[in-house]
Amino acid sequence: MRLEERPVGSSPQPVAAKSTIASTSQHLGDATHLDRI
Repeated sequence: MRLEERPVGSSPQPVAAKSTIASTSQHLGDATHLDRI
């Protein structure tokens, strides 16, 4: 599952969406993957 492929740019609040993805990523143990965004 690739989180970076989610339509973040389509969101009216890309920053809020990015925080949601970051929170989800931490639950998946992929926190380091978010550092590349």
